[in-house]
Amino acid sequence: MKNRNSTYFRRLIAFYVLLSTLPVLVLGIFSIWKSSNMIQAKVNKSNLQVLDQIQMTVEENLKFIHNYYTLFAYSQETTSIIDKPLNYQDIDSILYVQKQLQGLMNIHTTVKNAYLINQDKGWFISNESAGELDNLTNKKQLIDMINVPYNIYWTYVDSQSNQDQENNSNNIENIAMVIRFPFNQVHPKAGVIVSLSQYQFDKIIRSERKGERFLILDENNRILYDDNSSVIGDYFTEYSFKKKMRDLNKTQGFLKTIIDGQKVGINYTTSDYNGWTYISIYSIHQITKDSRVIALMTFLLCLGLMGLSLCISVFGSNKMIYKPVKNIYNSVKNEITNSNNGSVENEMKYIGEGINTIITTKNAMQEQIKLQLHQVEELFLIRLIQGEIQEKEIQEKLKSLGEAVDWNKVVVMTVEIDSTIQKEELASRKDMIMLGIHRIAEKVIGDQIFLKPVFTNRVQTVLVKGYNEEEEIINQEVYNFAKKIQIIIKERLNIIISIGISRPFQNLIHTQIAYKESLEALRCRIGLGEEVILFFHEVQPGQYIRQAYPKTMANDLIQAINMEDREQSEKLLDQLVDEIVKEQLTFNEYQVCFTRLLIEILGVLQDSGESINSLFEDKHNIFEEVNKLINADDMKIWFKEEVINPIISIREARSENTHKQILDDVLRIIKEEYEADLTLEECAARLHYHPSYIWKIMRKEMNTSFSEYVAQYRLKIAKQWLKETDLTVQEIAKKLRYNNSQNFIRYFKKLEGITPGKYRKEIRKNSGL
Repeated sequence: MKNRNSTYFRRLIAFYVLLSTLPVLVLGIFSIWKSSNMIQAKVNKSNLQVLDQIQMTVEENLKFIHNYYTLFAYSQETTSIIDKPLNYQDIDSILYVQKQLQGLMNIHTTVKNAYLINQDKGWFISNESAGELDNLTNKKQLIDMINVPYNIYWTYVDSQSNQDQENNSNNIENIAMVIRFPFNQVHPKAGVIVSLSQYQFDKIIRSERKGERFLILDENNRILYDDNSSVIGDYFTEYSFKKKMRDLNKTQGFLKTIIDGQKVGINYTTSDYNGWTYISIYSIHQITKDSRVIALMTFLLCLGLMGLSLCISVFGSNKMIYKPVKNIYNSVKNEITNSNNGSVENEMKYIGEGINTIITTKNAMQEQIKLQLHQVEELFLIRLIQGEIQEKEIQEKLKSLGEAVDWNKVVVMTVEIDSTIQKEELASRKDMIMLGIHRIAEKVIGDQIFLKPVFTNRVQTVLVKGYNEEEEIINQEVYNFAKKIQIIIKERLNIIISIGISRPFQNLIHTQIAYKESLEALRCRIGLGEEVILFFHEVQPGQYIRQAYPKTMANDLIQAINMEDREQSEKLLDQLVDEIVKEQLTFNEYQVCFTRLLIEILGVLQDSGESINSLFEDKHNIFEEVNKLINADDMKIWFKEEVINPIISIREARSENTHKQILDDVLRIIKEEYEADLTLEECAARLHYHPSYIWKIMRKEMNTSFSEYVAQYRLKIAKQWLKETDLTVQEIAKKLRYNNSQNFIRYFKKLEGITPGKYRKEIRKNSGL
C-alpha cells in the first residue's frame, strides 16, 4: 500500500500541521484551568472516599456492638431477671449477665464498660460488679440516659462525676450506647449502657484518616473526634461553615470557606445510622500552587512540542510513526482473515477491529469453558427433576461429571419463601436472595449435597445424599440440615422459609417423583403456618406420588418412530401401555393418557410434512376410536395397526428416494477420493448430514459401514493395481493410506487368503504374463 493511498498517513500529516499552528497561549490557559479543576476534583473524590471508608469502619464497629447488646438485652435470660429484685440467691443469674456483658470485650477492644441498669428495682450489674443504684455516684446521669425518649441511641457523656465509689474502673467514657426496654414506653423498666474506650475509638480513626484536619460531630454538634483532643466534647460553633452545611440540606457534599484567613475546602458526609457528621478540611492554596506549577510546565512543554511537531510532520512522519503502524497492520492482517480483499485505507481502524476480534474470541472461549461444567450440571439436575432422562443416560452423565455413586439413599428438599407479601417485597432482589440461599445450602450440607441446588418453579431444589441404610436416620439427618438452613437464612437474609422433604429414594430415575413429593409436602403448610419443615411421609401418610404418564418412555417411542424402527416401536409401545395400566388409574385418567400419546405420535406425521387426513382419510374421528378401546391388548393392536405402522410406512416411502440420493453421493466421493484420508465425519459435513444418519443409511441399504466399504473398495483397487501395474506392495499401501505395508498385507491376506505378492504372481501366471 502506497502512503498516498493511506487515510491514516494523510491524517497524521494534517494532525501535526494543525498541532504546530495552535496558539500556545490558549493551550497554556486551558492547561491551568483544566489541571486545577482536575486536581481539586481528585482531592475531593479522594477525601470523600476516605470519609466513606472511615464512616464504614466506624459504623461497622458501632453496628456490631449495637447488634450484640440488643440481642443480649432482649434475650430470655435478661428479660427474666428484669422483673425481680436481686439478692445473694441470684448469684448465678448475675454471673451469667456479667459474662454476657464481658463477652464482646474479649474480642472487641473498643468496648470499655457495659451496665445493665434496672431503675424499676433499683439495682445494676456491670461487667465487673453489681449492686444497688444508690451506690453509684452517677446514678442520676445513668437514669437520665435511660429515660431519653429513644429506644436505642448513641450519645456523648460528660466525663465529670462519672465514677462509682467502689471501683474506679466502672466508669462511662465519653461515647456511649443506650438500649432501653421495653420499647416505646415513657418510663422503661431497665436499660443497657455500653461505654466505648475513647482511646480505642480514636485509634480506629487514626488508622484510616488522611488530610490536614478531620472531625466527627454527633447529631447535637458535639465533637466526638478531633486532632486536638482537648476540644473533644465541646459544641462545634467555632466556624460558620456548619450553617452552610445545614443550608445545603445534603447528607454528603463539598463547600469552600475561609478559616483563619485561609481558603479551605471542606468535604463532609452525614450518617443515616446515627446522625454523626464526618468532616475533612484541607487547604486549597496548596492545591492551586501545585496546579500552577503543572500549568507552567505544560506551557513550556507545548512550546517545545510545537517546534518538534513541525520537524516531525515534514521529515519524520513516514519513518518514525507511520512505518511501525504499518508493520503492526501487516501483522494483524496475517492473523485475521479480512473479507475485504481490496485495499485498506485506514490502518488504525483495521488494527482496532482486528485486536477487538482477537480479544472477543479469547474472552468468549474462556467464558464458555468456565461456564460449561456448571451449565451441564444444572441442566442434568433439571432434566432429572422433569423426568426427561433415562437410567442409562444417568449413569453416563454421572461418570462424565465425576460423581461417584457412593450413597445409599437420596432425598429431595424444596425451599420456598413463606409470606406472599414478603415475596412481593423481595421480588426486585430475587436473584440475589436465591443466590444467598444457594450458598447457605451448599455450606450447611457440604459434601452430602448432590451437584448444585437449582431454582425451579419458585422454589430452590436441593438433593441430599444419605450414607445410612436406615431411612429414619437419613430423615433425621436431613431435618437437621433443613433446620440449620432455616436459622441461618433468617439471621443473615431476614427471610422466613419453609422446607418440604421427600421420601428417601435410591435410584435417580425416581427424582421427578421425589420432587413432586417435596412440593406436595410444602402445599400442606397452609394449615400449619410459616417457617415449617414438612416430610411427605408425615403429611401424606400411606400416600404416593404416582407418575401416570411415563413421559420418558413416550419420548423413546417417538424417537423409534422417527428412526422408522418398527420392531423397536412395537416393543416400546407394549412397555408403555403396560406402564400406564399398572397404575390403577380412573377411566378418565386412562383416556387422558392415551389421548396424549395419540397426539404425540401424530406430531411425528405432521413434523414430516404430511397431513393427518392422509392417514385417516376414510375413517371416523380417531379420538373417539381410541376412547372406545376397553383393554390393554386392544389398545396395543390399534396403535400398532392403525397409527404407528402406517406412519412408519409413509416416512419410509418419503425416505427411500432421499436415502438413494445420499448413498449415491457417498459412493461417488469414495470412488473419486479413495486415495485421500476419507472419514465419515468429513463426508457427512460435505453433504450437510449428521454422520450417524449416513452410517444408518449405508447399514440399511448396503449392510455395511462407511469404513468397511472404503476398505473393500481400496482392496478392489489394490487387486487391480497388482494385476495391471508394476507398483510395489509398499507403494500401493502408501497410496491407499495404510499406516504401513504390514497392515495392508495382513488385511489383504485376511480377505483373499494369500499375500499381495502371491496374488500378483498367481494372477499373472494364469494370465500368461
